[in-house]
Amino acid sequence: MKKRKIYYLTFLILVLVLLFSCATQQDLSQQQLELKSLQARMNRLEREVNKLKQESKSKVSEATILAEIDNLKTEIKMLSNSVDEYKDLITRQNREWEDFRSNIEQRISNLEAKKVPQPVTAPPTVHKPTPPVSSVPTTIPPTKPLAPDKKLYNEGFAAFKKGNYKLAKGKFREIIKKYPTSSLADNAQFWLAECYYREKDYENAILEYEKVIKNYPEGDKVPDALFKQGMAFLALGDKIDAKLLFNKVIKKYPSSLQAEIAKKKLLSIK
Repeated sequence: MKKRKIYYLTFLILVLVLLFSCATQQDLSQQQLELKSLQARMNRLEREVNKLKQESKSKVSEATILAEIDNLKTEIKMLSNSVDEYKDLITRQNREWEDFRSNIEQRISNLEAKKVPQPVTAPPTVHKPTPPVSSVPTTIPPTKPLAPDKKLYNEGFAAFKKGNYKLAKGKFREIIKKYPTSSLADNAQFWLAECYYREKDYENAILEYEKVIKNYPEGDKVPDALFKQGMAFLALGDKIDAKLLFNKVIKKYPSSLQAEIAKKKLLSIK
């Protein structure tokens, strides 16, 4: 009976690990496919620009394609950040599952050891009743639950990837309100702003990006927030504020990718 329980536990672990691995890898593969699609689109547009230069076509068409390339570079950068964050998430979860599996394997080994019969020496003429063998509990310890802020962030980020910006905004706001000191709070604020940007609600996006800059000045999302603020002003037709923000990115973060794209944006603004 014990042997059957042990086999059952081993089989259950394998199934859980396989299911978890397939799910996380599938999500990561989807992110990587989207990134490759954007990169292919940008390469195609760059080829068209080169062709236009060779054929001496109109400057208007060339400028339009150059602007589209800059936009694609921005999207690729954002998606790359998403892929990196998701890889970190998968790494953390894989580590937790590895700890859980090791714990179960140790418990199974202990149960196997208890099955080995121990030699008992008894007087040949004395017969004692055999005491009943108590069954060893084989309960599976619960998996370590995710911290509440991490759980909310995962749910919000998953909704963002699916284009469900309303749900994503709710999750990100909840993190900021309930867990203001969380290491994920600045990321949640940035992706909240990004939800508004994706919805083309540029005015609210500008306000939310500003919160990233003011509330989390040491966070790694500040360069992105400054640049995307400039992009939002540009989308609203405010070229003056857009230029100011692009110049600010270049001045404060000269070696960043955002600064490189901001320089090209400034050249395209007339």
